[in-house]
Amino acid sequence: MPDEPLLALRQATAPLHQQLDQHRVLKPLMSASLSPAQYAVALASLLRPQQVLEEALQQALTQYYPEYRYALRYPWLQQDLQELGQPCPEASDLNFSIHGETQGIGVLGLLYVLEGSRLGAQVMLKNLRRCALPCAFFASALNSETEGWSGFLQLLRHTPQQDFSAAVETAVDAFHLLLKRM
Repeated sequence: MPDEPLLALRQATAPLHQQLDQHRVLKPLMSASLSPAQYAVALASLLRPQQVLEEALQQALTQYYPEYRYALRYPWLQQDLQELGQPCPEASDLNFSIHGETQGIGVLGLLYVLEGSRLGAQVMLKNLRRCALPCAFFASALNSETEGWSGFLQLLRHTPQQDFSAAVETAVDAFHLLLKRM
């Protein structure tokens, strides 16, 4: 039953999630008066952290959960920036390590953050379409060929109960990485 691990992930990341949602760079994404310039700043801020997190996830999934289907979303961020006529930020020195990788439990913390962001993207997508802005990144959250949130919950349900602290630490670190780049 994923209730306890899921609750631990939610409780540990709630303040960070709220900080991210209320951040001056991301908060305008929910505004009807979102300008292309504000949108470009948000996308540029998200690109490299999204890329680093997704690449760490892809590598870990191959090793620990090869049957899990996750589609990279950061290329859609690049596409949206290009459609806005904005350059993509240069590759950065960001890196990310999954805690407890030897057991694969830390992967669940990163999945919690990235699959959870798909849910948030679906909410933001409605506003972005009203603002007539390129939104391939946010629309990619609707990809039905990936596991998504329900797939994450299934994986959590089928993971033997054990110490989930590595998952919690990984999720917290992922939020810190995102906040660091805003």
